[in-house]
Amino acid sequence: MNGNLDEAYFFLREGEFEKARHLFSQLLDQNPDNLDWINSYFIASYWDNKIDHLMSLREGKDRGKAILRYLDDFENEIINRRIPREEAYTATLQCVLEEASHHLGISFRLEGWNGVDGETLRGLVICFIRLGNFAKALELLEYSGNLDHQSSDLSFLRAECLIGVGRLDEGKELYKRAFLDDPTRFRSENIIWEPIKIHLERLRRSGVDQEYISHLLPVSCQLAGVFANSIPATNSDLDYYLNQLQRLQDSKNNIQGKFANKLNLKIVMIGSVVLEKFSDKVYPQEISFVRKILADSKEAINDLLLL
Repeated sequence: MNGNLDEAYFFLREGEFEKARHLFSQLLDQNPDNLDWINSYFIASYWDNKIDHLMSLREGKDRGKAILRYLDDFENEIINRRIPREEAYTATLQCVLEEASHHLGISFRLEGWNGVDGETLRGLVICFIRLGNFAKALELLEYSGNLDHQSSDLSFLRAECLIGVGRLDEGKELYKRAFLDDPTRFRSENIIWEPIKIHLERLRRSGVDQEYISHLLPVSCQLAGVFANSIPATNSDLDYYLNQLQRLQDSKNNIQGKFANKLNLKIVMIGSVVLEKFSDKVYPQEISFVRKILADSKEAINDLLLL
């Protein structure tokens, strides 16, 4: 039985999904209640069902982008079915990412930067990140600086790359700014950095409403010092943060429910950044203002902050 199982995992790593599916089916005939084999059978079947369509597409950009679209659907299924990311998942993911990066790389080599659209660039960067090749992913992102591909989601990817190549302070600062810009652009499946993964898993286990996680995650990390770094903030940063806090504070009377909770989480995030980066000895009035509205918001969402 162990031989069949090892062989099934081997076939997943090699992209032989039909053979893997057949072996997991045989294993389930012997033990129909084995949850690992049930999940592995689903994983093999999912990709086996996509092969004919993928092989009908032209090599390069068309096939690479289709693989990434299927991968997004696959990740959603893994989350919805609560399938553990164990050997069948990791073996399959390695195979799929390598295949996607191969085809997107063909597109990049043939068409150059003039032929690179935002989706292709993002897809190739994600493949390299998830395969652990942070230097190559960062190189692509930095070369893209002259193109119209910059967005919040690319900031998260670049932050992950910076940390992956050892530029920790830059990566932490960029992570923080990306979350401040738009936390909803965060995609957990593209994250390798362990501190964020730890906080994310804790929040998921807490049972908090899924809608809150992207807003609560950066606050949890910020309050725990995950984003702390030695990069100095500027007076322009302080002015920006104070304006944001005043705007959010002025909006409090006009919203309620989940929107109010998200607003208060935003205030806590910005306020805690200000207290971390700026001294009350240098900015006594500004810090006093921040502490007051920060305390009010923390009290309003105390239950969420305790998760």
